[in-house]
Amino acid sequence: MSLQIWGASTLKNFTDSVRVGFLENEADIDFTLIQIHGAPAAREEDQKLIELARGLKTPKVFLIHRPDEALLNPLIKNYFESEPKAKLIFLGDLIFRIPFWADRRALSAVIPHPHLDFSMPTARAKAIVGSFTSWGEMRDVRHYFSLVESLGAMAGIAAATEAFEFRIGGRGLDRIKIPNGIHFSKEPFVPHFNVQLYHLNGKKRYGESSGSLHRGISIPVIFEANGAERLEGFKAVKIQADDDLKSIEFEKAVKEIFKITIEGSDPILEINRKAAQLNSVSAFAKAVQDFLQT
Repeated sequence: MSLQIWGASTLKNFTDSVRVGFLENEADIDFTLIQIHGAPAAREEDQKLIELARGLKTPKVFLIHRPDEALLNPLIKNYFESEPKAKLIFLGDLIFRIPFWADRRALSAVIPHPHLDFSMPTARAKAIVGSFTSWGEMRDVRHYFSLVESLGAMAGIAAATEAFEFRIGGRGLDRIKIPNGIHFSKEPFVPHFNVQLYHLNGKKRYGESSGSLHRGISIPVIFEANGAERLEGFKAVKIQADDDLKSIEFEKAVKEIFKITIEGSDPILEINRKAAQLNSVSAFAKAVQDFLQT
């Protein structure tokens, strides 16, 4: 197999992981996997990769990590307009709500984001609600604060403090005032309830398949995640909200979080662990190779 994997430096962890998956499969197929991140921090590198792709003569396939955001870059959009038969891989299927990508569905494959880490939640006497991730760009920490407030309002602050540990960390918190009762972590951790409330420019996001949901075994708390919970078979707590994120219904989700905690989160974590094991980097690599051979 002659394989090249291209991707912005912002995708290094993903790239290194899936390269191992391809090596494990040892398939006899020559191709280049070109990753387009779509993130603002990867804009220049994404554009360089597009230019490199124009001159590539060997078989190639594009993996688009943030396809909704990628369309905000005219150079990327123009390239795929000029290459309507390009083979595309998406990490979820809700992105086909966007007509631009729906028009290319016949030449596309949906292959869920592989699990990169199988660590279990950080050992604590209480259930950890939070996440160690990047805040601001596609997660509004105020949504997390509102979730914490709703948990406290439902059972009383004392009861919520007894049942949960509220903990967050990662990039984008240096200028944020964190309310009392929420712990800031300098070190990565795996929570029991992994809060990943995605948005794009303040709107509910359907096309995000973030790696933050695939580092460690947890119970995701989401608005939407590109259909990941359905495609990958894991259990999640979904918070209902309108597309403008003006009306967010925390109450039902809060009740579900309390119920899971009271009954014990271990059974759901075990379901999610088994789902993650089926969604390995090796399985991801095999699916990519099968798609290229169709």
